[in-house]
Amino acid sequence: MTTATRLLGAVLAGAMTLTVLGATPPSAASAQTEPAPDAAPDGVPAAPDGAPPAPDGDSPAPGELELAPPVLAPPDEEAAEQAPDAATTQDATTAHGSLCLGFSGIDRDNPVAQVLRGEVVLTSRPAVQVVRNGRVDWDLDPYDDATWRLWFSSLRWTGALIRADDPAAVDRAVEIAHDWVRTHDVARLRGQDAEAVRHRANVLLCLRERVGGRDWLDRSLADHADFLLANYSGDWNHGLDDNLALYGVGCTLGRTDLRRAALQRNDNLARVALHPGGGSNEQAVGYDLYVNRRFRLLLDMAQRCGDPVDATTRRLVDAMPAFLAHATKPNGYLPNIGDGYAYDRPDDLVGTPMEYARTAGERGTPPGARAAIFEVGYAFGRSGWGQGTRSFADESWWSARFGPARDVHGHEDRTSILWHARNADLLVDSGHVGYETSAYRQFLRSPQAHNVLTVEGEPWRSSPTRLTRSELRAGADFFEFDDRSYPGAPRQRSVLVASDPEVVVVFDRASTRTDRTFVQRWHLAPDMTATPVGRSYADARTADGRTRLVVQQVPLPGQQLPPGSTQVVRGRTEPLQGWRSFRVRERTPAPTVELRRVGTSTQQLTVLAAGDPSADVSTDLRRLDDGWLLLRVRVGAESLDVRISPGGYLGRASAPRHRGTFVDDDDNVHEDAIERLVARGITAGCSTIGPRYCPDANVTRGQLASFLARALQLPPATGDHFTDDTGSAHEAAINQAYEAGIVRGVGGDRFRPDVPVSRAAAATMLVNGFDLPPASRDHFRDDDGTTHEDAINRLAEAGVTSGCTRDGGNYCPSRSLTRGQVATLLVAALELR
Repeated sequence: MTTATRLLGAVLAGAMTLTVLGATPPSAASAQTEPAPDAAPDGVPAAPDGAPPAPDGDSPAPGELELAPPVLAPPDEEAAEQAPDAATTQDATTAHGSLCLGFSGIDRDNPVAQVLRGEVVLTSRPAVQVVRNGRVDWDLDPYDDATWRLWFSSLRWTGALIRADDPAAVDRAVEIAHDWVRTHDVARLRGQDAEAVRHRANVLLCLRERVGGRDWLDRSLADHADFLLANYSGDWNHGLDDNLALYGVGCTLGRTDLRRAALQRNDNLARVALHPGGGSNEQAVGYDLYVNRRFRLLLDMAQRCGDPVDATTRRLVDAMPAFLAHATKPNGYLPNIGDGYAYDRPDDLVGTPMEYARTAGERGTPPGARAAIFEVGYAFGRSGWGQGTRSFADESWWSARFGPARDVHGHEDRTSILWHARNADLLVDSGHVGYETSAYRQFLRSPQAHNVLTVEGEPWRSSPTRLTRSELRAGADFFEFDDRSYPGAPRQRSVLVASDPEVVVVFDRASTRTDRTFVQRWHLAPDMTATPVGRSYADARTADGRTRLVVQQVPLPGQQLPPGSTQVVRGRTEPLQGWRSFRVRERTPAPTVELRRVGTSTQQLTVLAAGDPSADVSTDLRRLDDGWLLLRVRVGAESLDVRISPGGYLGRASAPRHRGTFVDDDDNVHEDAIERLVARGITAGCSTIGPRYCPDANVTRGQLASFLARALQLPPATGDHFTDDTGSAHEAAINQAYEAGIVRGVGGDRFRPDVPVSRAAAATMLVNGFDLPPASRDHFRDDDGTTHEDAINRLAEAGVTSGCTRDGGNYCPSRSLTRGQVATLLVAALELR
């Protein structure tokens, strides 16, 4: 398979490198709540407060990624620009409707009263008094900050004045703009004043729409257009913004020549920057979102101004939403690959796959494939689109990078893997801190800040990475890369991403002429904890305690892991490692697992497995007669078999089993009873994270009340009888069971709903619920003297239980009842009715 592949839309699921990444289900203790049969998991979380802005320009030009959806909170630096704002007051709009594109959110940080006092806030820095002796000091650069200087020169901080209802505020906006025009020759602008031309032109267009045409204003707009004609920024997002401003001026002033030039350049830009299968040359997903928005704005302008839209450009733009939908994680956010922040979300673009991704499957239709490879340099896949047994939010997701050498807003992240599973970001990118000139930003762009194999001390020259083969199939997506960015140490990486269980297997190979240290790094989310355990693996946990991630080196036959080969780094300053940046000028310590080898070559097989915190994770590797290797990964009750060829191919030898409703009860002695409970609507499983029942988890007193209330179809309760179950998912069932005489509590007004129920206490609750008759004899030898002995004997006499031992002599009354056992007991009792 070549990198000239267009969109390869094969439906597949799960395999990547020869590192195994597995996600275990939540622990039994953390998954005790028995959801109602029709309970749906929570939807996509709302954007966090203070969501960071989209990326800015590499110059830096923070005007880049600025059209944040209105759902996002106001950004804090290179603020998110809104699409043409219908709320803008327009006293003198063009005949084609408003061409004002807004003010990048900067107007929100600069309300009318503040600007009238001469104070300006930019890039989240303290306010600056910009008026001196009654006039704006246009030479100000108080923070020696190119981004601050760019936005100051753009005039976007006057947006609130332009939009104001107060005529005095509008007059002040006119005065400020006129003063800038009188004191600047656009043709001679340099530095950030020149970079701001495209943004300032839009502000002047907004002002003209408000106050009407004026000679000085129209002359300045024409000067800005001439500058943009003579100083095109090139075929990337800066050039796209040039074209938007140029076309807006042409449409406003009736200049056909400007409109034609803008559209011609834009059509060429589309052919260079956009790919037929989706994606752009920005090498940053957040910028792909921005580019999609800006192209659509320009095409909309062209239609409103009466110009035809090039069919090829339209097709290229229309390919973007499917790409962005594939890029969207199950939590509704885009990955911060390249120069992008962590809180970008796809647009709710009606009629496109982005609408489906944005609404977590509530509206729209998903792309036609579960996984896809894009020639622009991305592969994306997921366990599904929320149309099967998992909801949209519960699906797992992965991404991988390959393709051209670093360019535009890209990082040295080729061969890197990102992974989201069990409702959590597990493998992450180190992020983007903004366009500062610093050692830290240099680190964030380096291979060491990504989930790749590095060869320490080996010279690096950014080079294309080939996708040499791939196989996308449900439950096991495989792909392989070849990279020569270390000219003296070529690297090959094979990856298998699996679901059910959630596992990633990565197989890295590299060789050099001299001894080097080979380091495979896995960057984890900042809120995770990670601890090295011996030489072979690191044990990580998510902050909510629901998921354990094991990152394990698997020695190949004949290999021995040296001491110190597994390390965890967090927040190290020299050399920099173990950091993540979610937004501009922010960095947070985050665990990075380092798997180290020393020599002239390396073959590193790694397994990353995610699952329940209490689930055991184990690996076993053996050589087969045909020369292949068989890797078995066990995550709790689930297992994954992977065949590994001598050439590095990884294939799933065992398909994921979905014999019944749940994936974690296959071959369990209680599986048939569990399925019968499902059929009766008595259980929907133990977790919203995939179709799981947790048969070995203990049943709590609250859960058993819910089981019985549903099984017996108890009527609604008339009162609230306990004080310690308020807010519990089982409160209603507890009250129902109390009024039916099934439960009595533990003394006073307490029920202790979260305490595991013993087999003895469960017997009494079952006997009360099903009104079983007295027993004629004593059935077990280990319950003598217990308060529940009578109930235990009634259960046995009715045939509901045969005890806990093979000979039937013991009941094990003090043991906790498991969820699997309660299914069998309930089914047996229900058959008596």
